[in-house]
Formats: sequence, structure tokens, C-alpha cells
Amino acid sequence: VQTCALPICDSMAAFGGIVAINSVVDQGIAGAMASGDKFFEVIVAPDFTEDGFKILSERWSNIRLLAVGNTSYHGRRQLNCRSIPGGLLVQEHDTKTPRAENWRLAAGPEPSDEMVTDAQVALIVAKHLKSNAIAIAADGALLGAGPGQVDRVSACQIAISKAGESLRNAKAPVAASDAFFPFADGPKQLIDAGVKCIIEPGGSRRDDETIALCDQAGISLLMTGVRHFRH
Repeated sequence: VQTCALPICDSMAAFGGIVAINSVVDQGIAGAMASGDKFFEVIVAPDFTEDGFKILSERWSNIRLLAVGNTSYHGRRQLNCRSIPGGLLVQEHDTKTPRAENWRLAAGPEPSDEMVTDAQVALIVAKHLKSNAIAIAADGALLGAGPGQVDRVSACQIAISKAGESLRNAKAPVAASDAFFPFADGPKQLIDAGVKCIIEPGGSRRDDETIALCDQAGISLLMTGVRHFRH
């Protein structure tokens, strides 16, 4: 992100929270973070300008500022290893980035450029959450996330709850799912909560039910054909 509105995602958990930013923290970004009443313990970014460092270190005397450099996986093969009884489970990193030109409009009206951007934001977040995962975004920022559930309906409920008033005030919020919806009950919850666009991989035997629901409600349904499913 090149701007920092620090909107609203999960304000309860934000106290003593960790902020991760994918661009250099300059005076403008640091000033936006320091101007609120939240307390941050750690800020992670590729780097900090001298002004950015000064603003943040003066605002919170005990803050940890971590400059991690370029952490992009682009062009590099990376492996994840997890220990299991008797050996290791090895899998490749999910390095795929959302590309709107590869998406298919499965139902509803063509989304606006702003909705496509929000779909990318939501999908990136959902990709990095523990599955089952739902992320809701609007105006270029995350509103709420429902990670690590045993069913997708619960993930929708948590994401909606975390988004709270921000979701109700958003003009055209977008929800992303890291894997397909096995039933239309999850999308119905999102639509009833005010979501105007849903992005998901597709591939369920019951995709037709979700497509019909979105068509009937006038909701844009984007299918990527790529499942993330992080465990």
C-alpha cells in the first residue's frame, strides 16, 4: 500500500497489535499511524525513512521497528516444511498473486475498477489466513477477516462480525474466500450483510446455487480458478 488510512479492521484486536506494510514507511505513513489512539507494539516494513523512524519511535518509546528488506518470493522456489510423526511434510509456497485478467465473471454485473482492487486486497489477505478463511475489504483496506474455521459459514459470520459498523457504512464491500463455497449459505450471509461482490475459486458441485443466488441479488461473483487453502 502506498497510503495509510488505518481504517477499521478489528479495532478490538488492534490495541497492542502488529502492523505489516509492503512499502517503505515514510513521514506520511508514520504520521497516519502515530496520529490515532491505538497502541502498536511491532511495525514490519521493507524499510523506514529517517523521518518515519523518528515519528514512530517518539510516539511509542518501546516499539519494535523491523526493516526486513525485499521479502518477495517472485522468481524463487520456496518450500514449507512441517514436522509430522516419522518425517516431514513438504510443500511449495503459495506464491500466486491475484490477476484480474484471469478471473471469470460468473454472475451479476461487471464490477467497478474499485471493486476489482478491493477484490485483490481481500484475496491476498484470504490467501494468507488459515483456512477456512473469508476476508472482507472496501476502499482499498481490510474490514474484517474470519480465519481458521472448520466450516465456511462460521468464517463468514466472524468476518462480518469483525467488520462491524465499517461493513454497514461501506459503499461496495467485497468478500473473498480462499476456497470454493460448498453451499450457497455462506454467500447468502455475506450478501445479507451488505457485500456487493464475492470472489472465490469456484469448482464446487453446487456452484450453480451460488451463481443463481448472486444473479438474483445482483451481486458480482468472480471466480479465479485458483484455490489457496492454507493449513
